[in-house]
Amino acid sequence: MYPLRPWNALRGLGFWEAFCCGLSYLKSSLFPVRPETNFEAWVSNRFGNRLYNVFFKTYTEKVWGIPCNQIEAERGGQTGRDQDADSRVPVSVARPRDDVAAVSGARRAARLRGRF
Repeated sequence: MYPLRPWNALRGLGFWEAFCCGLSYLKSSLFPVRPETNFEAWVSNRFGNRLYNVFFKTYTEKVWGIPCNQIEAERGGQTGRDQDADSRVPVSVARPRDDVAAVSGARRAARLRGRF
């Protein structure tokens, strides 16, 4: 069920996993990976390492066809539109958005330019 909605994600994760994701987010907020040289570090710093592993890693690697630690960190700003969990959750609860076309277009343009 995409795009992901926070309450559906919470229900699917379960209480314990959601709690652990929250702790991971708190840890990444207090101790971010520096410098952010790749997509893995960029996402982990904004959403926590646990959410990165649950939602972002396998999907991104399948779509892009390369490991996340080989994707430039700048791609994170294009696909996530420079929003972290603090700003994305309230917006998505209040008004679901459909960013699929924008993300697909940015990804397609990057492939055409031969850059990842």
